[in-house]
Amino acid sequence: DLIIYLCKKINAIQAAFYVVEFEEDVPTKILLTNSYAFSRKKYLEAEFKVGQGIVGQAVAEADKIYRTEIPTNYITIKSGLIGDKKPNSLLVQPLITNEKVYGVLELTSLNHISTLHQNFISAINDIIARTIFNISINEKTLTLLTESRSMTEELGLQKNQLLESAEQMAISQEKLELSNIELEGKIAEVNNAQNRQQALLERASEIITIYEVDGTVRYESPSIKNILGYNQDDMVGNVAGEEVTSGFVENDKEIFTKNFNEVKLTPNASNYFEFRYRKNNGQIVWLGSQLTNLTEDPSINGLVMNSRDITSQRMAEVEQRMRAKMQALSENSPDLITRLTEKGDIIYINPVIEKLTGLKVRNILKNPPNLNELLPKGITDAWAHILTKLDECVEKISFEHEINTATDNYIYEFNAIPEFDNEGQFETVLIVAHDITEQKQNEELILDKNKKITESINYSYRIQSALMPTEEVLLSHFENSFMLYKPKDIVSGDFPFISKKGDVVVVAAVDCTGHGVPGALMSFIGHFCLQQIMSENINNMNAGILLDLLHERVQQTLKQDVEGSDSKDGMDVAMLCVNTKTLTIDYAGAHRPGYLIKNGVFQEIKSDKYPIAGMTYKTRKPFINTTIQMQKGDSIIFNTDGLPDQFGGFDGKQKFMSKKVRELIEQNTTQEMQDLKQIINTEFENWKGNYKQMDDVLMMGIKF
Repeated sequence: DLIIYLCKKINAIQAAFYVVEFEEDVPTKILLTNSYAFSRKKYLEAEFKVGQGIVGQAVAEADKIYRTEIPTNYITIKSGLIGDKKPNSLLVQPLITNEKVYGVLELTSLNHISTLHQNFISAINDIIARTIFNISINEKTLTLLTESRSMTEELGLQKNQLLESAEQMAISQEKLELSNIELEGKIAEVNNAQNRQQALLERASEIITIYEVDGTVRYESPSIKNILGYNQDDMVGNVAGEEVTSGFVENDKEIFTKNFNEVKLTPNASNYFEFRYRKNNGQIVWLGSQLTNLTEDPSINGLVMNSRDITSQRMAEVEQRMRAKMQALSENSPDLITRLTEKGDIIYINPVIEKLTGLKVRNILKNPPNLNELLPKGITDAWAHILTKLDECVEKISFEHEINTATDNYIYEFNAIPEFDNEGQFETVLIVAHDITEQKQNEELILDKNKKITESINYSYRIQSALMPTEEVLLSHFENSFMLYKPKDIVSGDFPFISKKGDVVVVAAVDCTGHGVPGALMSFIGHFCLQQIMSENINNMNAGILLDLLHERVQQTLKQDVEGSDSKDGMDVAMLCVNTKTLTIDYAGAHRPGYLIKNGVFQEIKSDKYPIAGMTYKTRKPFINTTIQMQKGDSIIFNTDGLPDQFGGFDGKQKFMSKKVRELIEQNTTQEMQDLKQIINTEFENWKGNYKQMDDVLMMGIKF
């Protein structure tokens, strides 16, 4: 137990305890009675003569031996963790009392054994030696008592001598008891001193760290547990600045390393610095540290750092700076800023009050009895409203209120924030009043303009609705048909066109450049151009010819055929001509394909890759007309690009895409047209969800 305690006390890694045996008061041999290594007892048999080996030399010289150069074959530390390793230091301490060696302590360490620890071992050697001596006397006493009993009968004639021996033994026993009492007193005194020192270090408000010059942590005070939450063992033996890898915050480790490298170069040099450190529970604190070079002090022989938690101090400094900045902002703010007590007393108000009332701040802060009469009623009413509301609400209060002064009328937005003390009791309320008079005037002006614009757009919508055919018109020509029409705004850039000439019904889905009002204007141009074309006597009319004529008319209307024109507006069109007598159809598309279901099989009718009007294409040719003989049950569907271009899905960043449109039609080839309309509309709305509609949507379908 003794050598285990000493190993842990001085950070030794191995220890051995030897007892010296005497013959006629002369030391004859030194016996190993116990050994310790890596917290495990190893019972070894070892015996030395006086003067033999380092242990025998220490007994012969009656003086300690401390060596840092250990002979290669002297001792090796064996461990499953570190393998075979030679210690760096060896301390052999003879146990001496009454100028006689009674035993030997042998201690080895992987590090240097400090002078402080050597002095500690020297200080207790007398106590241990005296204990060995007392135990030896006790053993001799027991031996003598045993011998006396066996010799009583044989040495009856030597009674007087035995009595004398008994008296001597009694005297020895008395001396032994006195020695034991004295030894116990000294041990208690040492323990009390150690306990006092430990208690003081644990409760200290500073962390004391001792570093070797090479940066190794030699000692860490137990106060680190209360301050940072780490144990001494977490720190001791590590390199400076790396006690806990995640301890330093960001670049603060560089602050520590820089100061350490500066101080270690000059004896007695001292630096004060501050840095952030992460506690064992993850909380970040500020430490203020004084690092001093005491390498020339033999009792320290290292660098000592005293560290204190200064987080509260730093926070107070930051708060003070923030208060100063807030004060400056408040003094120069265009807003009226006030702080009131629960009773309504003003404890702060900024200079804006002088501009509103002409009253000086210093006079207002005196809270004269007639203050409510001096201030505008709008201000005092707003304050009274806030104080009343605080009984119902402990959060921010916001409202608008009118303030009438002698010179003008204002509208202010009041924002009140209640403030509480450390116990959660209401203390003051901070009120910020912002002048929104001009903003309100602008809002009214904008509302009036918006109303007029909306009225104009609604009127345009009535005109557009009157011109454009509805689904009922399509159903009047084709009983099994549908029109899905969803303008993005009030008026639309997409428009349907339906016209009959003889046995031919012309049906088109037109997508003009833009949407809203610009798109609607283009839709008027497209509609009237198509009406004009249909009124003319055109031989062999088909969808391709109609698109060619529409292209020419729109170009002429927008003057795109005039040199220097910068108009790039145009249209995408899906054009269908249906001969209701022969059930043949002609289809042509300007950027818009058609979807045909014939004999239950889905197929796509390709379109030309250029629009009506718009940009000039060198490769432009007449629009291709596709003629198809339809049978009963066949159908054709066509649409503008508003449906496939709609963003939606789970994140609102994906388009519906033409592929999904084709899949929906292909999966529902047997559906009636109104049922197909419902399926596509539901799919579109689910896809769009709460995201805004991107463009006008128009789809038309006919089943024969």
